[in-house]
Amino acid sequence: MKFFIRELFPHLKLKDPDLSLRKKITVYLSIVMQLYVVAWICLYFLLPHVAKEAYVKENTTIYLHTSYNNDLSRLDGFYAKLSQNRLFDTHAKITIHLLNNSYIYNLINPIEWLPWRQTFGITYGHTVFVDRFDLVQNKIVASSGAVEHLDAILLHESVHVLQNNRYGWLYAAFRMPYWVKEGYAIYSAQTLSLYHEEKTIIDYIKKSHDIDAKRWSPFARDQFYALMVKHAIEKMHKSVDELHEGKVSYDEVLGSLLEAYGVAKKVTTR
Repeated sequence: MKFFIRELFPHLKLKDPDLSLRKKITVYLSIVMQLYVVAWICLYFLLPHVAKEAYVKENTTIYLHTSYNNDLSRLDGFYAKLSQNRLFDTHAKITIHLLNNSYIYNLINPIEWLPWRQTFGITYGHTVFVDRFDLVQNKIVASSGAVEHLDAILLHESVHVLQNNRYGWLYAAFRMPYWVKEGYAIYSAQTLSLYHEEKTIIDYIKKSHDIDAKRWSPFARDQFYALMVKHAIEKMHKSVDELHEGKVSYDEVLGSLLEAYGVAKKVTTR
């Protein structure tokens, strides 16, 4: 019992006079992590109660956390696109926080602190968080300065909520094929042409014979996965469930895609 209490409250270990410097650093790190988790949980449940305004449609709720650019009627276009998605379910609960507060967003999304990361939004279960948005101009800006359409990002992240709802968050997190999970979200958001047009991707493959998407930049890789999903749905006539449940293999779609564009298939790795 005493051991359990010391592990639960690591600051009690600091009273040990024989504690080495290395162990003290470990204890301090444990305390910081515990404080962070407590702050994260408090924020998660507190945010809905401190929002300036809320946009509500069916089970979809969008909280606005700023009094600037608060014309929520502009979100009607986003909801119209969301309701047309093949995974949409009126019973699926979707909560979105438009923060416009980088301190809170970085606390909610700690990977944003990493220098090589840039995110427009993040999804936890049925809740989406986005930052640095502009409703009037329908844009969102990443910490790197990259710009995207706000409604596209909201749709992308909301699709992840729909995936969690339809297939279960455990399956979506650990078993769902990544190329389908991200590819379908980008395909649904109709942002395929913003970074890499289809022709650009195919021309690159024809020139370099490199179809190992894992070696590409994250944007190029995920856009290629979106192209794969688009081809599977529109050309191979595969269902959304078949893709998400892993009944359609990556190599099957890749082979069909390359054949459709007249690309010689030399490798099959991802």
